[in-house]
Amino acid sequence: MFHGFDFVVRLCPDNQIFIKSVVWTMGNTPAQDSFLVLKGKRLFGTDALNKQSETNKFRASSNSFVMATAASVQKLGKRKTDDGIGPSSLVFVNAKVKNGKCVEISFLAVHVQEFEIAAKPRVVDKLRLGFKSKPFDKNAADQISGFVNLQAAPVCLLVEAGKEKQLEVLKQNLQLWDVHLSQSVVYAFYNTAGEDANKPVFGKRARFAETKRLPSDMDNVVAIDWLKRNQPAFFRALAVKYFSALKCEDILSSPSGASSLDDETLVFLDLEATGLDTRKITEISMMAVGKQQLLRCAKGFIPDDCDMLTLVVDPSIEINAYASSITQLTRSTITRSKKKSFDQQVASAVSQFLLRLPGSVCIVSHAGNRFDFDVLGSHFRAHRSIRQSLRHIKTYDTWIAFKNKRGMTGRLGLSNLYLRCFGGSEPPNAHSAEGDVIALMKVVSFYPDVLGTILKESFSKFF
Repeated sequence: MFHGFDFVVRLCPDNQIFIKSVVWTMGNTPAQDSFLVLKGKRLFGTDALNKQSETNKFRASSNSFVMATAASVQKLGKRKTDDGIGPSSLVFVNAKVKNGKCVEISFLAVHVQEFEIAAKPRVVDKLRLGFKSKPFDKNAADQISGFVNLQAAPVCLLVEAGKEKQLEVLKQNLQLWDVHLSQSVVYAFYNTAGEDANKPVFGKRARFAETKRLPSDMDNVVAIDWLKRNQPAFFRALAVKYFSALKCEDILSSPSGASSLDDETLVFLDLEATGLDTRKITEISMMAVGKQQLLRCAKGFIPDDCDMLTLVVDPSIEINAYASSITQLTRSTITRSKKKSFDQQVASAVSQFLLRLPGSVCIVSHAGNRFDFDVLGSHFRAHRSIRQSLRHIKTYDTWIAFKNKRGMTGRLGLSNLYLRCFGGSEPPNAHSAEGDVIALMKVVSFYPDVLGTILKESFSKFF
């Protein structure tokens, strides 16, 4: 392998961008093993950069990152924002693989600018799917692809070093259903156990001085906190490759899942919005669990393998000051992360999550009739075909259920019920959609009989 030379970076008035301090290297099999290592500040895409060679590898300055051959650098320029900076998203991937089959997979997505600006990233999307009782079917493949496509491009999938098999299994299952991620999606591996924080390791490893390892559960926000503290070394040492070039063996059938069609699936829902008057969604979170699975849990406990979807949504209008103060979501933080409005893509992501669930499906929310069901239903009104596919789904308002529960007195707000069950202060992460969903699940687990105090209603009445 031998090294090349520096270029020059300059953003011209006509939006042509030139590259500065870019050192390229050429390897033995670059056409199949090309990547871009980013270091320092940001890489700018450009129409001014001529195609050099498909064999070029680049190391460049960036706090965001994207991998490309020289030819694809031109494409990045077409995706740059008004300020000339191409957006970039990190998607942590963690899969549980047993006997070569995926039994659970989770994704945690954060825009790079959240690490640059926010003390603790608040705009975070999550998806977790389990395949013990449900197969990795076409719906699951489409849901994963849709989730990745919702993130601001270019997107980089991050997997812990030594767990390369997780990405291979993911790609195998996507290919089985003829589902492919965008050609611009890249992947990288990280390893926090290395000793040399400054030396980039090309290919499948990136080393860091800190010995503490990231948790294996990528849904744990500790992963984000760790990266926030270690981002200089992290981005300095990162090496990325095209996901489309990842080699894996074909599989002939999807992992089987014994669906329990007799068990009702409960989908706990919470929304955050612009305010009680404007009622535009800013965040949606759903966690799905079999009713019998929840009832088998110890009092006040919930299963740890629930399917989950959490999305931050651009409301396209300003957020009420009080709503922002309690949810910690502002229009600027949402637009900074390039989040989509509740368009066809977002509506499809929500509907696919619901349609994949086995048995009869019932959405559970606290004061849902007054707010969550009505607001979510109103957002589906513009998407007729999706709306039609959800007509079989039922709803259940736990506020009304607690009101009708014998012997239940006092305030029935979610925080009040949580304090009554568990004491102490407010529920963890209260007034985040995910935090409120978990709190409601725990309260229902504490009072399981509340699930039978009222009749279910049709979700379609809210459309």
